[in-house]
Amino acid sequence: MGRELQPRCPEFGMPCDPHTSTESAIDCFAATTCCVGIRLEPDGRWRVYAPHSSG
Repeated sequence: MGRELQPRCPEFGMPCDPHTSTESAIDCFAATTCCVGIRLEPDGRWRVYAPHSSG
């Protein structure tokens, strides 16, 4: 059986509350080069969240 992992705050390595959205989880990533999320919306459009994008 697998065990559930509790999210950890990247700054301190301490347990933290679960994120309420993909965006809030991405905002906590320690490395900004991998902070990107892509989702297909119900209407068929792609939604990209890249808070540290250069373009």
